[in-house]
Amino acid sequence: MASRVARRRLDDDRSTTADEMELEPFDHTAMDWTRGLQLGATVALGGAAALGAIQFADEYGFHANRADTACANGGGVFGDCGDAIPWPHAAVVGSASVLGVGALIASTQVDYDRAGREDSDWRIYEVTRWVGLAMFVVQGTLGFIAANAIGFGWADADRDFNTLQGLATAHLVLGVAYVGLETFNTILIF
Repeated sequence: MASRVARRRLDDDRSTTADEMELEPFDHTAMDWTRGLQLGATVALGGAAALGAIQFADEYGFHANRADTACANGGGVFGDCGDAIPWPHAAVVGSASVLGVGALIASTQVDYDRAGREDSDWRIYEVTRWVGLAMFVVQGTLGFIAANAIGFGWADADRDFNTLQGLATAHLVLGVAYVGLETFNTILIF
């Protein structure tokens, strides 16, 4: 039987059957790395969301104009009020990004046919990881624009307050949704 499996591997025109797959050893290393990196990324994303919410409250809140914000009144928690990069939030986001991209790369090495036989949730993760990647790209783009629009001269803090507040709100809402998806993904694969 084992020699038949070896012959099948040499024959590119024929696929391996389920019975033959059971005879081959299954390496769980990629699954284990994916789990660990996914968990780390999700925890870091939770921290990034918390710091982002504080940054949002400092710079924009749900105020009608900039003069009513905590930053304008000297009460900002971080003090990065539109003219500087919010480094606490950016540092945690950087860590979450490295871990998340690592989880995505590790997940490309998972044999989903075999993993799905052990735990069908891996099949769901196989799809939702790509949804997470799309959210990651949009989230990062919104964050970059919101954090740098004033510094790059793309916007005026007072004149464009509503636009900047809208960008920051979209960034925050998408961030919370992204944390929710990645929490779901983490639960799936554990």
